Amino acid sequence: MSINAVKNTCTRFLLFSDTHGSTAPLHQVVQMESPCDGILHCGDGLADLEGIHEKYNIPVYRVAGNEDFMYTDVPDRHLLVTDYCVMLMVHGHQWDLNPYYDKEFMYKKYSAMAEAASYDGARILIFGHTHKTAIVCINGIWLINPGSMYNDGRSAMNYMVMIEENELITLHLKEFTGSACITRDAVKIHCKKERGSKSKKEIDQSISYNLSGGKLQNGGTYEYFNQQE
Repeated sequence: MSINAVKNTCTRFLLFSDTHGSTAPLHQVVQMESPCDGILHCGDGLADLEGIHEKYNIPVYRVAGNEDFMYTDVPDRHLLVTDYCVMLMVHGHQWDLNPYYDKEFMYKKYSAMAEAASYDGARILIFGHTHKTAIVCINGIWLINPGSMYNDGRSAMNYMVMIEENELITLHLKEFTGSACITRDAVKIHCKKERGSKSKKEIDQSISYNLSGGKLQNGGTYEYFNQQE
């Protein structure tokens, strides 16, 4: 199989994490934000995804969080490869993240996460666990936390819309009010092109020597988007 980049293709993802039983709000957001090319869920609330693929015909990509212990078949790391960028999905509990750590300690945690993403050949790491929206760049690696959709009646229900158009990625930081999806901010990221007219083997080698047959050596998985047979 050979893989070619599809030129001038705009890819639109919905980014969620830590829904923790907020099934109805999650389904409402998906309905209001459709159509899209994929839903990315970074764990803790995977049960909330039940029925979404069948109802909206949208691919769902997910990783297990520390509270998704029933989903033993779901990896805790997932690598996504688009035409222009490589993204690693994790929940974040692997690094014992805590939003109440001081900035210096969080920087050390984020640095370790960026190093892990780089090791797997990823330019972007998408995570959750802290329930706090975050966009951090360390040594050229972007760490993105869409926040939490947990509806506790006190905190805002946050998520992101990621739009990839050629080498430009735009992140729309969104809040669901219960009746409307509001854009709070937007951030643009330029990604170096990762793909071209290469074979799958050549792409695997250029991304990371950890890739093998669609799986990472540590048990994670990865996906290609916009692939042509």
